[in-house]
Amino acid sequence: MKRQLEYLLDYFTDPENAITVDALLDTAFSVGDEHGIDKTLRNWTIEDLASVTTTRYRVSAEAVAASKAFDETASEIMRRMRLYGAQTLGQVPWGDSPAGAA
Repeated sequence: MKRQLEYLLDYFTDPENAITVDALLDTAFSVGDEHGIDKTLRNWTIEDLASVTTTRYRVSAEAVAASKAFDETASEIMRRMRLYGAQTLGQVPWGDSPAGAA
């Protein structure tokens, strides 16, 4: 979608040297709202562009939060593996807890 929007912007900037936009305008994308509606670019509104932008920021923020949570979990597991001297998860004596592992 980003590239298609860039092509449209190129047309605004320099219509003589831009690609023909008719085919682009007939491409359908999700408008990013809670209803999951797909529309051809020809029918997009200012609100649709704003909704897509907001959705992309929200999805990005959720991905960052999920990555942070994964990192915290993986880091704690690595810390505990080091306490056991384990090189692999299979070497951890499951059901046993060394002093200070908690």
